[in-house]
Amino acid sequence: MPEVKCSVENCYYNGEGNVCNAEAIVVDIEKNANNDYSAEFADYNYRSEHANDKMETICNTFKPID
Repeated sequence: MPEVKCSVENCYYNGEGNVCNAEAIVVDIEKNANNDYSAEFADYNYRSEHANDKMETICNTFKPID
């Protein structure tokens, strides 16, 4: 897994040097920012969304596929 940086200092997974220590990273589009992915019924693996640019995501490293 690549190194993931995070500036949210009060996150449980934020490790030394602002490195994320979570087992998996969930990236979503902005309109879903308040979704609860911890719920049992939230089957994230089968959902797909489309973002036109970085501003529509919650991911600062988003780069659209050409």
